[in-house]
Amino acid sequence: MATSLFIVHTNPVEGRESEFEDWYTNRHLADVVAIPGFVRARRYRLADAQFAPLADFRYAAVYEIDGDPADAMRALRHALKAGLEVSSSMAQPVYATVYEPITEWVTEQHT
Repeated sequence: MATSLFIVHTNPVEGRESEFEDWYTNRHLADVVAIPGFVRARRYRLADAQFAPLADFRYAAVYEIDGDPADAMRALRHALKAGLEVSSSMAQPVYATVYEPITEWVTEQHT
């Protein structure tokens, strides 16, 4: 099964940016990657150069899922119910979506 992507769009609560950055980068990414099915994660900040950005979200976390994404989502929900920390420095709403690949990677042909 190909790797799926779980993309989470977020913002910090105003005035709590430093707390949000520290929690997300130094704790939350590792907490989620420890959940079965999640294999790696990386955070992104909205760049200045944009084509058609998702309104109002400055941050995205991208998690790679190996295996059935439904199993990974069940494991994530279980971890949240069991007490996986979600910082109050993360503003609401949060948009989180899973994407499954439908093509192979297309790369530039070098000659």
